[in-house]
Amino acid sequence: MNKENLLLVIESKREELHHSALRFGMNSKEVLKCSEELDKLIITYQTLKTS
Repeated sequence: MNKENLLLVIESKREELHHSALRFGMNSKEVLKCSEELDKLIITYQTLKTS
């Protein structure tokens, strides 16, 4: 996956996280899972950016 596509995926995951937090509350399992997925995407992007 290239950096531009990854940025689109990250933005989509951020929106999903926001909506999940509004729907389920900040401490829900759904929000935690989504947040962890977003963290992994961001780490992947940072790795690609420094390569």
